[in-house]
Amino acid sequence: MVVKLVKLSLRSNIPTVKLTILRVIYEMANHGFLNGPHGFSMVEYVIQQCAASKKSMLHQTQLNLPPAPQDQEILEMSVNLLEHLTTSVLSMTDVLWPRLLSVVVLPDYTTILTPLCGCLTHLALRKQQEGLDAAQLDYRGKG
Repeated sequence: MVVKLVKLSLRSNIPTVKLTILRVIYEMANHGFLNGPHGFSMVEYVIQQCAASKKSMLHQTQLNLPPAPQDQEILEMSVNLLEHLTTSVLSMTDVLWPRLLSVVVLPDYTTILTPLCGCLTHLALRKQQEGLDAAQLDYRGKG
């Protein structure tokens, strides 16, 4: 039920709604709600908000305008949430590992490579500790 309610709000362009959704996703992750089939759609939202706010800030800078405070707040919260998911929510490792690898090569996310690669580094080290097979990805759809 919570996931459905959050998903209904994902299309909002209102900064306060975006920030509230990011807070709800944080809590959902801490309580294990993102481990299921809907988990990555929530993480994908966080990544999209991170990229969109960074892109907006870059655009404003190109126009010699100061970045909008809400874009900065959304960016900071998104980056902090991604880092939290990779470092503190151990159950998210298997959700994040294959998907972040696929996201990092998409052109829409080149502005946020630094936090994405930081998250991937942490996940890779965790997978390495689990053993060689844990870090392997099966691109035939099984892993």
